[in-house]
Amino acid sequence: MSGTIEATAGHRLLEEVLTRYDSIDAFCTRLHVALDAPTDVLPALPNSTVGRNRLR
Repeated sequence: MSGTIEATAGHRLLEEVLTRYDSIDAFCTRLHVALDAPTDVLPALPNSTVGRNRLR
């Protein structure tokens, strides 16, 4: 060992995030903005009165 601590994957990720976004908060904000709303909203099915999967 040469006396230096080898960077772990977590340390490398943190260094890259801080290099690109300057702070963890800025990175998290960017992630939240990147998330899309669902593209399709499926309609709810009406309650069935027959069949084995009906509400009891």
